[in-house]
Amino acid sequence: MLMITLLIPTINRSYFLIRLLTYYRELGFQGCICIGDSSDPQHVERTKGVIQQLKGKMDIVYREYPGLSSAECIRNLVDLVPTSYAVVLRDYDFLVPGGLERCVRFLEAQPEYIAAHGTAAIVDVYSAGACGEICGIGPYRQPSVEAEKAGDRLLDQLRSYTLPLFSVCRTDDLRGMYQRVSTLPDSFFAVELLPSCLAVVRGKVKELDCLYLARQLLDRGYLSPPAYDWLTSPNWLPSYQVFRDCLSEELALRDGISMDDAREIVNRALWSYLARRVTNESPERRPPKVFWLRSWARLAARRMPVLAWAWRKAHPFLPGGNHKIFFPAVLRPGSPHHSEFMPIYSAMTTRSNLLDGCPTPSVPFGVPTEDTARRNPQR
Repeated sequence: MLMITLLIPTINRSYFLIRLLTYYRELGFQGCICIGDSSDPQHVERTKGVIQQLKGKMDIVYREYPGLSSAECIRNLVDLVPTSYAVVLRDYDFLVPGGLERCVRFLEAQPEYIAAHGTAAIVDVYSAGACGEICGIGPYRQPSVEAEKAGDRLLDQLRSYTLPLFSVCRTDDLRGMYQRVSTLPDSFFAVELLPSCLAVVRGKVKELDCLYLARQLLDRGYLSPPAYDWLTSPNWLPSYQVFRDCLSEELALRDGISMDDAREIVNRALWSYLARRVTNESPERRPPKVFWLRSWARLAARRMPVLAWAWRKAHPFLPGGNHKIFFPAVLRPGSPHHSEFMPIYSAMTTRSNLLDGCPTPSVPFGVPTEDTARRNPQR
């Protein structure tokens, strides 16, 4: 049995969750899956029915958490983990079992690392449903944070912010990352910012050379709120105070420094993060010329499909960049990630019998909308 547990918070996306369970059933996944469900009754009943069908075939722990946030679901689920290693997974994403095994072996050999992950892809589909035609695949950036001092790792993380939350962690470390989330009134601090920063303070984060994660470009609910709205929210200051104190305590312990020095590092790190966000979101900031050209190219491709077809054919062979996981190169048998990606491709494009009753997507398969064209990950 794989010594890892997948922690999946979910709310009102039963069809995506069923798709994910189907994927792991088909692969014969040997780890444990813990689901925290905050959904409405109709989604809960649908999910419970499928889990009953999978009883005896998969190791699934299912708990209902009505009204709980994603962060609080994870905090509760960690206490149910029966394995030494665990990883958080969204219900619309996929983790590759082979990549999980490599990360576990790495962490067993490298105690100074708190987390490990492999190469990740972002996948866009034409339809809004749980299965449909893929229109784009591209790389999804995750952190590699390897400075010796905890303070330096925190500064590196917040200067160039990416999420380490989908990395394999030791269960005790993951429990520590989410222990204080219920004390944070601001949801972004709770679900993302505090756990991400605690991860890099507690240890190093490594990226391995293997296909590990595929994220569907779907849910905008987990994106950070606009900087101005976030900073002027009444929940910001009390959440920041918990964030600062929690990180300062951990920093002082890890680096053997005073609490005053630790607070100064936290303030500097968060300031660099805020300055970058505010600058990037400023209405006065004009996009570089290259982005105007890309926008024009995408518009032209939508109006002349032959251009989009030619680009997809030529792009994997162009010099520069990481083309290993671009569409359609990853679908070719010669691709280094082909065998790991194809089960994900099948899960996303083929309707499983467990998805019987799934509503027909609002957009026919193969027909791009303005929104999917605008956010195509190949840009």
